[in-house]
Amino acid sequence: MDKIIETALLYISSLLLVNAVAVEREHADFQFPSPYNTDKEMNILRQHIDSGSDNLICYVQDRMLICYCLIFTCQKLILIGPYRTGAAHRKNLPPSLFADSASWESYQNYYNALPLVEEKQIKLCAHMLFISLFGTNTSTEYTINVRDYDMDTIPTIDESDSPLSDSDELYNMDEGFFYMAQIHSGNYAGALTAYRNLMKSRGRSFVLVNVIEGLSVMRALTRLSLMNAGVPEQSTADLFQTYKLNGRRVTSIDQAIKLSEKLIEESCKLVLNQKSGKYSKPVQAAVQYIHKHLGEEISMDELAAHSFLSSNRLSTRFKEDVGIPVSAYIVRERMYAAAELLIYTNMEIQHISSTVGILDANYFSRCFRREFGISPSAYRKNGIIPSFVHPAPCGSPPSSQE
Repeated sequence: MDKIIETALLYISSLLLVNAVAVEREHADFQFPSPYNTDKEMNILRQHIDSGSDNLICYVQDRMLICYCLIFTCQKLILIGPYRTGAAHRKNLPPSLFADSASWESYQNYYNALPLVEEKQIKLCAHMLFISLFGTNTSTEYTINVRDYDMDTIPTIDESDSPLSDSDELYNMDEGFFYMAQIHSGNYAGALTAYRNLMKSRGRSFVLVNVIEGLSVMRALTRLSLMNAGVPEQSTADLFQTYKLNGRRVTSIDQAIKLSEKLIEESCKLVLNQKSGKYSKPVQAAVQYIHKHLGEEISMDELAAHSFLSSNRLSTRFKEDVGIPVSAYIVRERMYAAAELLIYTNMEIQHISSTVGILDANYFSRCFRREFGISPSAYRKNGIIPSFVHPAPCGSPPSSQE
């Protein structure tokens, strides 16, 4: 559990560029790292901290509009923050705090230096932590707005006063979740594309001067993806140890890229072996081929060639081993890959459809509704976190020409 939490905190801090630490609950002498917190605020927050049960996520905004996320799990208190979700306006702050322009300017400098993070990003990271720990999101959530305890002096913030930003950090996070979804499905080509997009953006964690930090980010992203895919930790230990040791020897971006691409390749192999290990060898070959080419057109003849069986014999063996026909399996895996992209990225639905290998948007929508009971847009709007454990075998997919 500790290793999972450490990996998740590295991922959060590296991708969002926000502070993320964990302390033992019983040893927590808690103090928010802000020069503007008052004793009254801390007393309010300590009451919540002391009474908080495990598997709880608490989102906090103090009277100075500074935000934090508190996560209670595994007898630990995890703090993410401080961060901001928008711009600060003087009219929304206690007027008594700013006796002169110098005090207002000092506050602005402090506030604007905080990382700008969307609430959705923090929530996704918190949910991902619980999924990594328990295989599903077992948490409950609530929000503390310290301003609510003294509404006589602090006005309400209008929604327009907290604009969300399509910053570089948001782009990097979007690509990060896309990368994780591809590793989770064992899609080497998709993971490689996502990784190269991350390298193009070259955020702080991917420049040469911080190349070791960049490799740590890749290790954290990949480790979480493999955990979520159900790959046992003992199967990944040697891979990550080798990657870590070789990472210390790199002297250029090109070397770092080659090392990371090798990690991606080996990780996808582990996922595919995990997905297909319980099947006969011909079906294993077919399943691995499907996941490696999930975003492409897949024909029965191609699968048969890679399985060294005739199309009819493979079709029969696949149904016996997996419990559903080949076509239904392909559609189901595409829908689960699409569900992850809907929740964990900001990609347009049409782009997601083509990414998972379905060019007809209407057919994609019908398949998705058949699998999950709602449309792709409703699934995203409802913020449903996809389960990493597939349901009982589904029936045949809707008929259509892809």
